[in-house]
Amino acid sequence: MEIITQKENNTLKIFLMGKLDATNAPSLELKIENEKSGVNKIIFDVNALEYVSSAGLRVILKAKRDIDDTSVINASAEVYDIFEMTGFSEMMSVTKKYRELSVDNCEVIGQGYCGTVYRISKDTIVKVYKSVMTLEDINRERELARKAFVLGIPTAIPFDVVKVGDLYGSVFAKIGGKSAAGFD
Repeated sequence: MEIITQKENNTLKIFLMGKLDATNAPSLELKIENEKSGVNKIIFDVNALEYVSSAGLRVILKAKRDIDDTSVINASAEVYDIFEMTGFSEMMSVTKKYRELSVDNCEVIGQGYCGTVYRISKDTIVKVYKSVMTLEDINRERELARKAFVLGIPTAIPFDVVKVGDLYGSVFAKIGGKSAAGFD
């Protein structure tokens, strides 16, 4: 496991790479202890973290207890699931790493106030939101689409949030090769 720290102003950013487990958790704990002086915020960037064990979670929890403003960013789906299953995502901010997607050479099949819809494959479309839309707005829209689908209202099915350049997008499955929203 590799640990890189970066201290700027009152924030300690810790980049974790590899696997955080019982063999290396004590060295992370010591590194935090040695560098937390004058810090009022800790950010664990786990973009390159493949796995975190209970020993690693204990170190992160101790950091949270010492410095309340502690968060985890860029978690892969697998690592995010560990934080979510253990309840860490309810105790602190834990954000997923978003898959990056290019819409270069994709057909534009719709445009509106909130964004542009592209066909990325025969059965998949992506709605790329304009910068005025926050992740909270996007997740609310995705949840409404899911609820509509469950209630039997024809709609495309959202299944992923992605990064498209500096913007975010929702990926939708089309039903039977044709979206219920009318995109062929």
